[in-house]
Amino acid sequence: MDRELSIFVDESGDMAGVSRYYLVTLVLHDQANDIREKVRRYEESLSRADLPNIPFHSEPLSKGLTA
Repeated sequence: MDRELSIFVDESGDMAGVSRYYLVTLVLHDQANDIREKVRRYEESLSRADLPNIPFHSEPLSKGLTA
């Protein structure tokens, strides 16, 4: 497998400038390293806890927005 680096960037904080802190997270992953077993264990833990395997975005909740 060719070596390829993936970079995931996520940010968290109040866009209106009210929050005291703003968090930026960087996840770097060498694609040559297989993570399928780790993902499988994570998904199994969700299943055991009877939790859905869906992304959670709290910004709409914090701003009082509904779908």
